[in-house]
Amino acid sequence: RVWSFRWTWYRNVVVDTDEGLFVTDPFNDGAATAMAAALAKQFPGKPIHTLLYSHYHLDHARGGSKLPAATQVLAHEKCPAYWKAAGATDVLAPTRLLEGKDQTLTIGGVEIQLLFTGHAHSDTNFAVFVPAERVLWVADMNLVKTYPPFGGPDHYAPGYMAALDRLASLDFSAAFSCAGSSN
Repeated sequence: RVWSFRWTWYRNVVVDTDEGLFVTDPFNDGAATAMAAALAKQFPGKPIHTLLYSHYHLDHARGGSKLPAATQVLAHEKCPAYWKAAGATDVLAPTRLLEGKDQTLTIGGVEIQLLFTGHAHSDTNFAVFVPAERVLWVADMNLVKTYPPFGGPDHYAPGYMAALDRLASLDFSAAFSCAGSSN
């Protein structure tokens, strides 16, 4: 039920449910246009049920209007204020804002856990865990045998380490992120 779309070094997660697709991060207009074509080929006739912005960073949140209309568009409750401050008028508006805490969605019989990573890589980041498939996806935090430099933009090292420890404790067999995983 889990598939991924890759755009340059970015990667998102797509979960196929009986009600439609759960999709993260459209990235930008070009990526979203290519993603729409790939989704149509991979899942013919399947609508997008839910689009999730994993966090507010604009390299993840633009392009949503290039995807087929989603039943719901989710984002952390702080995202719209960040987009407004950045003058980003090209982000497809969320239909539902999420508190900064873990959320469990059940879409078309599939449990999808949105795990809030706290103040780590931004203060709006959600990882996606699909327990039945044992798949974990997280934006910009899944680096292999390395740690990003201290002082990076929107990077809080103690929170980042706590979030990684928490995510590593989950029972997953496949993990990938938008940060160039080879899975």
